[in-house]
Amino acid sequence: MLALPRIAWCPRCGLEGVGSMLQQSLPRLLGWLALFGVGIGHFGLILTLIGSGLVFLRLCFI
Repeated sequence: MLALPRIAWCPRCGLEGVGSMLQQSLPRLLGWLALFGVGIGHFGLILTLIGSGLVFLRLCFI
């Protein structure tokens, strides 16, 4: 909340502060996103394979 008035009054100063903060925390954030993305990606792939297999079985046997 404190950064909002600074950005409103001085966009360049506020945005530089936000940029440096993002630059420091970005690698850690990207690491977490990569871990979550791999986990969710594998889970989604398994669910997709199961779902398409069920649809295939239903189409073939009904």
